[in-house]
Amino acid sequence: MYTKITNSGGRRYLQLVEGYRTDEGKVRHKVVANLGRIDDLTADKLDPLINGL
Repeated sequence: MYTKITNSGGRRYLQLVEGYRTDEGKVRHKVVANLGRIDDLTADKLDPLINGL
């Protein structure tokens, strides 16, 4: 798993993503959790978010 920053509607979001391979060997990505907007994440909000995972 890894984190990924995506852009949508002019805003940036943080997502937790899992990579996997299909039966045919192709790489796919699955969003496990949307962690919120980047501009809303501060140090005091980030610790509870990490502990909740």
